[in-house]
Amino acid sequence: MRVKLSLILISALILILLLSPLVLPSKAPVRDEPASAPAWTWALFSQVQAMTPSAVSELEEIGPIPQYRLWLDVSFTADGPRLSGHGRLDYINNEGVALNELYLRLYPNGGLTYGSGSLSLDRVMINGKPVKPLLELGETAVRLELEEPLLPGETLVLEMDFSGEVPRDFSGPASYGIYDYTGGMLKLANWFPILAAYDEDGWHLDPFYSWGDAVYSETALFEVRITAPAEQMVVATGTELEAVPQEGGRVTHHYVSGPVRDFFVAMSPELERLTSQVGETVINSYYLKGDEAGGRKALEMAMAALELFNLRFGPYPFAELDLLETPLPWAGGVEYPGIVLISDKLYGPPEYLARKEPFFAMILSHEVAHQWWYSLVGNDVIREPWLDEALATYSSGIYAQEVSGEAAYQELLSGWWYNYHRARAQVEAPITAPLEQFHNNSIYYGIVYCGGALFYHELRAILGDEVFFAGLQEYLQRFKYGVATTGELLALFEEVSGRELDELYNRWLFAPVNMVSAEA
Repeated sequence: MRVKLSLILISALILILLLSPLVLPSKAPVRDEPASAPAWTWALFSQVQAMTPSAVSELEEIGPIPQYRLWLDVSFTADGPRLSGHGRLDYINNEGVALNELYLRLYPNGGLTYGSGSLSLDRVMINGKPVKPLLELGETAVRLELEEPLLPGETLVLEMDFSGEVPRDFSGPASYGIYDYTGGMLKLANWFPILAAYDEDGWHLDPFYSWGDAVYSETALFEVRITAPAEQMVVATGTELEAVPQEGGRVTHHYVSGPVRDFFVAMSPELERLTSQVGETVINSYYLKGDEAGGRKALEMAMAALELFNLRFGPYPFAELDLLETPLPWAGGVEYPGIVLISDKLYGPPEYLARKEPFFAMILSHEVAHQWWYSLVGNDVIREPWLDEALATYSSGIYAQEVSGEAAYQELLSGWWYNYHRARAQVEAPITAPLEQFHNNSIYYGIVYCGGALFYHELRAILGDEVFFAGLQEYLQRFKYGVATTGELLALFEEVSGRELDELYNRWLFAPVNMVSAEA
């Protein structure tokens, strides 16, 4: 049943939270909770702390969505980090059709970008009854058959125990270093069994590639408790409510999130932090000891990016945004909801930073832009990866133009043309092609990132700034916390501009070979 709180009640909750900090138990045995207990009202009360005051009403507007309550215990052994966890997923069928099964994804078992780690689903219960997990797709997908069809609007409670082993030192040639333990830093992307995405095509059980992103997921609410050794500084999606000391020199960190698509965790004893604020959002810059100059530079650039993108796209709705310096094997940065990973290769003393600043700014502004294009407005990253990557890339151009100046933008534009033409000489796949049609990261980057950014460059020139940015703002408002498609985006720009844009769309996005010349 849909539960809807009034704006007055939510405002009252904010007032209570501001006057009296919420103190919750460090660990609660979810197994002892009634399997049928609704969590939506409780979730609103807790999750408001992860939102900016101006965005709290969005929790009500979005309506009931899946809610994860997760417990993660991290231990460090001679063989590397070990994970054990328990979770509860309160799921509501918003799909409009009866469901006979649910699917979870175990992404670390896919190898490639996740290295040689693993994630095991050890026990599953649905509405208090044991369910046998059926592994599929190389143990990266789990089918859970339901005793009775779950009708539209009905809910269930899924409980699970899971465990994981994390690889060390970027194991595997395609590793992104996102589920990894290197240089004393533990990074945990997709460390828990996550619900597969469902749409009109059914459950999405996509294979893995050594380029692009693997995770297509829908928005949910998270409450997470992470227990780790006290010397570890923990960085995670969302807002930390409290850190409670435990026996044996360990601490339990309690986090909540707003509506997000994933929950990332990292930790290291070598981290330090700088903090500032833009509007209603606190920005934390976490850097490795000795890299304060780089941590400060990252903070300054993120502040400028957040201020600019708030103006150009629409307000960032979350109370925090974290930047994390981290070892990455080859990528300059990686995005997760509420957190941006930046390669430690970009940090260093002031004279080094001065040489690297244009590339540093491009990487950081691109990943910050993903907080709008991926995190807030989702898309199918396997079938339509250009939707978030092209727009995040062009957003880094907007940052360069408005923060660093026109010369910096022209430099980026020249780089986009070069990378696009180099990749175009190798494949005929259009910019809007699915991930499988690109053969490696270099081609993928040149076509999807750079070619897509060039499309937006021409679209903006045709529409003018006022209409172009009005279109982006409408795109955010119409699809915030949801999933957009290529057709919906292109129709929106025609609607906002009042113009027919088929010639531009066909020439840039759908032709197998784009014949636009570099001279043009």
